[in-house]
Amino acid sequence: MGKKVIFDHYHKDDLMGTVIVDFEEELCYSKRNGKFFLFGDGVVSLSFIEKRIDDRLVPAGRRDEKLFLIKLGLAERDIWKMARSTHLCMMNDYDWIKFRDEEPFDILEFRKREGLKVWERA
Repeated sequence: MGKKVIFDHYHKDDLMGTVIVDFEEELCYSKRNGKFFLFGDGVVSLSFIEKRIDDRLVPAGRRDEKLFLIKLGLAERDIWKMARSTHLCMMNDYDWIKFRDEEPFDILEFRKREGLKVWERA
């Protein structure tokens, strides 16, 4: 993983905010654009961001965690790789993230493929 990672948090198609993660300084810079931003505002610790990410993943130690990791192509739990693979999508809400260095993709197609709730676009 590089020294810095940038990701955007969306609710449906609306940008809620941006997070810049600095792994060297172990600090993150969060900029809130919307009221439902999940990742704080201003300077926050790396551990705060990692906790927020981990909260949106399959719980560590869950009985089927190994199957989930295999599906993602991972031998062990790595929250950053898991976040990239899942976009932190959850079954019952419309929040998700996109890393700035990712190729463009359609989040609705991703959610449909994964069997998650979708929304109607205007």
